[in-house]
Amino acid sequence: MQKNICSVDDCDRIAAARGMCSRHYGIEYRAGRIQPRSRASEHRLTDVDVVARTATCSICGPTRIRVRNGRGQQCWTLRLREQAKRRQAPDWAEKKRTWASSSREARRAWNSHSVEARREARLRGKYNLSLADYDEMLTMQGGVCAICGSEPIPGQNLHVDHNHMSGKVRALLCAGCNIGLGHLKESRNALLAAIEYLELHSQ
Repeated sequence: MQKNICSVDDCDRIAAARGMCSRHYGIEYRAGRIQPRSRASEHRLTDVDVVARTATCSICGPTRIRVRNGRGQQCWTLRLREQAKRRQAPDWAEKKRTWASSSREARRAWNSHSVEARREARLRGKYNLSLADYDEMLTMQGGVCAICGSEPIPGQNLHVDHNHMSGKVRALLCAGCNIGLGHLKESRNALLAAIEYLELHSQ
């Protein structure tokens, strides 16, 4: 038996509805250029109030509705029946586990990407550095703080130290050294006085 081909030019997919493949039928339907054929058993909605999410269904009467962007509205009672029917399928539990697992993996991947994207945006916005620039500085420092030589705490990054007057980036520091410079107002005199103080009270 010969199958019909989609009537859209340059498309060789099998026709699924109205002489079009499922992809082009969906495009035309979402664009509002075609309307699905109604059936006597179809839940047709009238008196639709999108804001209140209510309507009158031809089968169920007054009902809540599900508002679907680009796909019209759906009778809520029909939606509940469809959900119940899907849950009765023998492979429903397995499909649900598969969907949940893929969803978790997708969220982890997105969160990982999002963290890196936010970090790069912060580096570029505040210090005009890319992640590649940061990694190059870290490699040149041997992966340690430029002052005390300590390695960063696992799960944390070294802080970018910069001149607050000129904005010029100087090096990467651990949290302690970075905060210490800030508390001493980046003053050489204050640092020398602190050294003298420690030497005086070292014994």
